[in-house]
Amino acid sequence: MLESMMAGKGGNSAAQSTTSPKASPKAPTKATSPPASRSSSSAPSESPKPSNHPASAKQTSAVDRGVMSGMPKYQYYQDDNFMKVQILEPNVAPENLTAEFTPDEISIKIKKRDEKGGMVEYTVIHGDLYEEVVADKCRAIIKDEKVLIKLKKKESKMEWNKLLDESKKGDRKRGRVEKRAKEESGDAEDGGDGDVDGAKENAADDGQANNEEAKSNNDTPNPTTQKEESKQTKSIPTIPPAQTR
Repeated sequence: MLESMMAGKGGNSAAQSTTSPKASPKAPTKATSPPASRSSSSAPSESPKPSNHPASAKQTSAVDRGVMSGMPKYQYYQDDNFMKVQILEPNVAPENLTAEFTPDEISIKIKKRDEKGGMVEYTVIHGDLYEEVVADKCRAIIKDEKVLIKLKKKESKMEWNKLLDESKKGDRKRGRVEKRAKEESGDAEDGGDGDVDGAKENAADDGQANNEEAKSNNDTPNPTTQKEESKQTKSIPTIPPAQTR
């Protein structure tokens, strides 16, 4: 009977073991490193070393740094009689400005100091003008804040489309030069005929003047001739005949 009871207990335990669910496997846990300890005093950071990249070797100009340097800028406007150019360069000394004008060309040069302290000459304006000017009436005026260029128009009230003729062949200048050459040759031919006619007129005037002078000389009495004629025409007193007694 005792054996049967023990067998019954063993059977129950076996049944319980077969019916109990299986335990699920645990997921592996990641090992975490302990937080780094912070020191109370932080070490000073080192300054970055210069880069060897080509872009870092680019040097900034004075203009990039906000300094007035380099080629002077200019702007232009016009009225009926003048084309005016403002060169935006202050305090230009007279000896550092070179201005040259012809009927068809302009050349403006300015000397100024560069960022290293040396003198550099800049050609501000140079080329063929869009229209013709009167060269001896063109002026360069130095002011405190700028240089003013006044170009006297050959044809008043003609509006210029540009300051300079930017065509490669310079057609506008060549056309003006050819036109002036024809006008000068025509004036020379007219002047030659005029010289001949003028010489004839001068000769006629001289001949007429000589004739008038001779006539005036004939009309003017000569004192010596007057004396001689007076002597010849002077009456000789007559002596009365002796009377007889």
